[in-house]
Amino acid sequence: PKPNGHNVARATIVWKNATRKLSDLSDWSENPATINKEQGARLESSFAEFGQVSTIAIDPANEIIDGHQRAHVLALSQKFGPDYRVDVRIASRKLKCAAARSVTTTGTK
Repeated sequence: PKPNGHNVARATIVWKNATRKLSDLSDWSENPATINKEQGARLESSFAEFGQVSTIAIDPANEIIDGHQRAHVLALSQKFGPDYRVDVRIASRKLKCAAARSVTTTGTK
């Protein structure tokens, strides 16, 4: 079959739960999301009150697929910082741009 009109067979992505230090994670260069100072403060406050509700999705090379803003806010925080360990979900393979955008749109359930 031709998924999405392409004649390319793709292996099913398998997600594995793990933890990583924030400093070990790197940005996906095509991340379209941004956050302002006020939103960052609210995100940090929410994390301090409720803990990590959503995992950060990464590829096998520790490149962030989903969760850039959470990772940035926590890494810059005096309370958490770059050595703080977060829960991550690791994709079994590198994702192409369209697949990564799909993850950030639909989540990583």
